[in-house]
Amino acid sequence: MAPSPGWTGEHEWEGDIPFKEFPVSINPPEGYIATANNRPVGDDYPHYIAIDFTPEYRVKRVTAGLKSLTRPTAADMAKIHAEQVSIPALAYQSVIEQMEPQNSISQDAKDRLINWDCQMEAQKVEPTIYSAMRDALLKEILETNLTEKLAFEAWHPADRGLGSFSNRLKARLVAMIEQNDTSLLPEGDTWPTAVARALSKAIVTLSERLGEDIDQWQWGKVHQARPKHNLSTAYPELADLLDPPAIPTSGDGDTPLQGGYSPATPNTVTSLSVARYSYDPSNWDKSLWVVPLGSSGHPGSNHYADQSETWRKVEMIPMGYDWESIKANCETEQTLIPD
Repeated sequence: MAPSPGWTGEHEWEGDIPFKEFPVSINPPEGYIATANNRPVGDDYPHYIAIDFTPEYRVKRVTAGLKSLTRPTAADMAKIHAEQVSIPALAYQSVIEQMEPQNSISQDAKDRLINWDCQMEAQKVEPTIYSAMRDALLKEILETNLTEKLAFEAWHPADRGLGSFSNRLKARLVAMIEQNDTSLLPEGDTWPTAVARALSKAIVTLSERLGEDIDQWQWGKVHQARPKHNLSTAYPELADLLDPPAIPTSGDGDTPLQGGYSPATPNTVTSLSVARYSYDPSNWDKSLWVVPLGSSGHPGSNHYADQSETWRKVEMIPMGYDWESIKANCETEQTLIPD
């Protein structure tokens, strides 16, 4: 998408896309429809449909998870929500195996990454090393190919557009590594040497942030959702009451258990599954749900953030549908009477 002259008549509105030409899937033979913010149509789709989609890593893992289940229940869907294998991490492992570490701690990090199962689990240190390495590589690519000003703006995105660009470039680098396309690297450079440099930079960064003991670099220490109340900035003396506690989370921007972040705020989660639902149309009372905080928006309520731990564990709670059951189990009841 690029700016176009609006005064020539060459780019006039042509009308609406016919309804029958919209993307559609009705009773697909595989028995399911999977989506995870990915582009829902192929490159042969004739109409413009938008550009801000995520790569297909997440939907591929969702699809694999669905295929692994037979006659799933609503509770089984939590297994899909909890999926945290990173497809890009699997791709990086092949080039990490080829790299020559620059020092002993880089060798330790390399060994850990090679033997890692690519699960972005909060209690593991490998996701922390991998993410810092990948960010360092992205930063070097930007600085190599852009002017200093543009590289800075791309690395410190001030809006969603630049952040989305960064995520798409990350995905593009994965494809280039798999194809051994070195066109974005300095002449004569290779991916193993570039990744080795990035790993060394990542170790320096992590040592400064978390200390030199690599065993203390757990992903959950840095990868956290840090919810902020809109009023806590205006009333900082009330921030402790207004802001819910930070939530250490697994996953990243490439896993079904979404936990994306911006380079401008390293590892602070800015994109996550705000709510998780699992519906059972055969018995609606078996449906489940969970939100990151709680069902109340009132900071003084017991339910302001009481679902946080359940959400962090990727567990779910019952979603009541039967009205009599809801009334029997409610804590309070409020009746609104009009004048």
